[in-house]
Amino acid sequence: MLRGSLSTSVFVSGGGDDGIERVDDLHDLWVVATQDCDLDRHSTDDDRAEVELRPVYEDGTPSDWGIRSRKLRLTGGQFVAAQSPRVMISAAALDTFRGGREPPLPDGRAKALKRWLGLRYDRPAVPNELVALGRTISAALREVGSRPEAADVHDVLMQFDEGTDPPRFALFAVVEDAADKEGVRAWLVEGSLRVPAEIGVGYRFEAITRDEASLALLDDSYSADTSDVTWHGEQPEGAE
Repeated sequence: MLRGSLSTSVFVSGGGDDGIERVDDLHDLWVVATQDCDLDRHSTDDDRAEVELRPVYEDGTPSDWGIRSRKLRLTGGQFVAAQSPRVMISAAALDTFRGGREPPLPDGRAKALKRWLGLRYDRPAVPNELVALGRTISAALREVGSRPEAADVHDVLMQFDEGTDPPRFALFAVVEDAADKEGVRAWLVEGSLRVPAEIGVGYRFEAITRDEASLALLDDSYSADTSDVTWHGEQPEGAE
């Protein structure tokens, strides 16, 4: 996070000849919302406005941490909000704020921010070194998405063990209460077998209901992009 005054602008219904009003606001606490791997591509003299900042709020902090809510707590008393305006600046401009840098977020909260952004804005929350494996798993599950059991799946969560080479992965399907859990597990296994063994090996497969999904599981997992697993009509059903 960093401190420095920047202006944001939003357009709302209100005054003006066309019924639209521009509202400008100054904000002085921000968090960098651009992925680390994307930041690595920029140098401090890069003047392209490609680095995203999100305002950090300190009033009205939600009581829960909010991985799947519209507000996400970054620290005990600071949070970001889904509806907030975004500011795009250059890496060169970001470098001018180096004197206002706040202590970095703990690893767990940084991971939570990436996952929160991924759930809302289709961004990969998976660490850069695991992006290829995560995408391959998602693609493999979509390939076997025609199995009827997939229609009862709300989400697929991935966990990775990087202590082996290649890394191992576990898959958890969050399912309807009346789902055929064994059938869903078979679907996960079938998908995992389509992942080339040289990039990753599946070792655990579970189907759980929403009530059975612990906060620890949600915090320690990445969501697989399976949005079109059961997309047979105008809108998706099941895994999304």
